[in-house]
Amino acid sequence: MLNHRVPITDEVAAVVQAVVDEVKEKSMPYNNPKKLLFVRLDGKRKGRPPEGAVIR
Repeated sequence: MLNHRVPITDEVAAVVQAVVDEVKEKSMPYNNPKKLLFVRLDGKRKGRPPEGAVIR
């Protein structure tokens, strides 16, 4: 691992923290076994990250 760090604004940090809090609240061992930050919590891809095409 390279341990690169990139400074972020307080606004971006707040958004990321909000996502972390929401995922922690909604995650269970059956729908997020790998404890991913960006994860599908239901549906066919439950427990896996979103596909690249969805993000674009």
